[in-house]
Amino acid sequence: MGLLWVRADSFITPSAPAAVQAYSKPPALVELTLSGVMTVLRRPATWEEAKKALGDANFMMRLLSYDKDGIDDALLKKINKLTSSPDFTPDAVGKVSLAARGMCMWVRAMAVYGTVAKDVGPKRTRLKAAQDNLSRKQAALSSARENLATVLAQVKVLRERWVRDPQRVLVRLRCSREAAQLSIQSSEPKWQRERSFSAGMRRAPGEGSC
Repeated sequence: MGLLWVRADSFITPSAPAAVQAYSKPPALVELTLSGVMTVLRRPATWEEAKKALGDANFMMRLLSYDKDGIDDALLKKINKLTSSPDFTPDAVGKVSLAARGMCMWVRAMAVYGTVAKDVGPKRTRLKAAQDNLSRKQAALSSARENLATVLAQVKVLRERWVRDPQRVLVRLRCSREAAQLSIQSSEPKWQRERSFSAGMRRAPGEGSC
């Protein structure tokens, strides 16, 4: 689900990480917000670890490229435990730190995304299975149509030959039948093959030979 509203740069300004990192002893809501950020990033949810992450030049890129679809049930449970706090809201955090407000919004967006994905995921899986099944059936139908076209073309040729020379068509059909019989007889006992051969020798006059 490529939802635009979960992009980190929609909430967090480029100067926000440095502004939050500048706290030597952050306000409780700022520390709670960074705890949420680190939880989403699957890192230790401590202020010391958060200050290291904020000082990383790739911090914003890590948030922008975050694998939202990788949020599993265990991680979602941890995130929701933080976001369920009545104080963990953008407005409440924003009154303490505008820089941390965007990070709070990002954490909450991750929680919403994970919850929606959990509900939509199985439906998407069933939809893909149905689409794959439909593709297989369409391929089988296409193959059947091609086979039918081949048979119809062969029938057309036989009809045209029948009009020109019906006796020749009958001989061809009989030869095809005898070829099939010979294939079956190859696995029969010797005495049965001899009897079949004798019967084949008693062909009616005028039938021609294959």
